[in-house]
Amino acid sequence: MELGLRELITIGTVIITIASSFVMVKAKTEKLAEELVRIAKELSDIHSRIDSVEAQLGVLKHQSNIIGGILSPTNLKNNHQEIASLKEITKNNTRDIDYLKNMHNGKHPSVL
Repeated sequence: MELGLRELITIGTVIITIASSFVMVKAKTEKLAEELVRIAKELSDIHSRIDSVEAQLGVLKHQSNIIGGILSPTNLKNNHQEIASLKEITKNNTRDIDYLKNMHNGKHPSVL
């Protein structure tokens, strides 16, 4: 079987078409691989930022719970009762000290 000029041109055209398609697919594949690397880096950055935000959120929740505990009505009531008790003790101690000061009046009484 002999190949004529027409068949050779057709075979050449097909080979050139396949080769150019291969080159285009290879270029597109390389471009997609680069894009995939870029996207993976961005995803890693996003995960880092999310971890940072979650850590900050945990700190804020903890601080909120502490402040909520400090400002709870029961805790405030107990603190006010304790302060009132301390004020009463201070008032009584001041009265006793004043009494002792007046009793001595700067002089020591004779002990006979």
